[in-house]
Amino acid sequence: MLLALAALAGIVAAVCLTGHMSSPAEVVDVLVGGGRPMQRYAILELRLPRALIGALVGGALAISGLLLQGVTRNPLAAPGLLGITGGAGLAVLLLMITYPTSKAAPLWLLPLVAFGGGLVSAVAILTLAARGARGGLGAHPARLLLIGLGIGAATGAISQVLALGVRQELFRAVVAWQAGSLSGRGWESVAVLGPGLLFGGGLALLLADRLDVLALGDEAATGLGVDCAVTRNRAVVLAALLAGLAVSMAGALGFVGLFAPHIARGLVGASHRLRVPAAAAIGAATTCLADVAAHRLIPHVVLPTGSVVAVIGVPWLLFALARMYRR
Repeated sequence: MLLALAALAGIVAAVCLTGHMSSPAEVVDVLVGGGRPMQRYAILELRLPRALIGALVGGALAISGLLLQGVTRNPLAAPGLLGITGGAGLAVLLLMITYPTSKAAPLWLLPLVAFGGGLVSAVAILTLAARGARGGLGAHPARLLLIGLGIGAATGAISQVLALGVRQELFRAVVAWQAGSLSGRGWESVAVLGPGLLFGGGLALLLADRLDVLALGDEAATGLGVDCAVTRNRAVVLAALLAGLAVSMAGALGFVGLFAPHIARGLVGASHRLRVPAAAAIGAATTCLADVAAHRLIPHVVLPTGSVVAVIGVPWLLFALARMYRR
């Protein structure tokens, strides 16, 4: 309940503090039908959908990271570090470049393409990490991290090269999207993200008990009747789906899928049934507050939200690495 309130507070902060500052009372007045026309437009058509998109994207990335950490038993597994967001981003960029110049790609097509790109990256990374490692998908964290960083760097480099060749009217949007941005989306994006997150989150809850058993080790899980391969495959596909959904709407917002599951574990324990909604709420609050910071850190300049998230995520990654190697 407290985490849900934290997520709601993040959304309220994003609505009030992005753009021209508004008080909560002014926002409530607009929501019940009051306010000036320009104020209504700014809050209802710009800030509120942007805040909801931030919350939904953060929740999707957090659940994606939780699933990956669960199936790999690896504290460094996350859609960004494993290159899933890079693969999804490259696929969306290819769609943006190759689609006819007369009109933009349909909004419903972006998540499907991003899912395909993210899934290809995920399968490639996990397969390479499992080669020669006794732990299979639970291969050593450093091995998984290095391979993921390598493929992520490769997809990122290809994306940057392709971005240089896009049409001039698309270049600025592509650069902002690659950095991770919540700009340029409206209620139609909320209509895609909302059902997608509910569907993905529901499936994650259905996998929760099996992930708890999988944490005991493959032998113990098999003895308790859990098909480890099937559970892993389903979780990886679902993680790629959620990450692709987020990337298709907000670009490369990294690190949310890394630290949100860790914070959730510290707050609610190891049970995935509790950690799924907890991680989603933490991811939602973090992304919304990062968007507020992106608007407020430098006067009259709106930073990419992904850059602000990275400022939070990089120290967390270093902390996680130091903690892992102290054990």
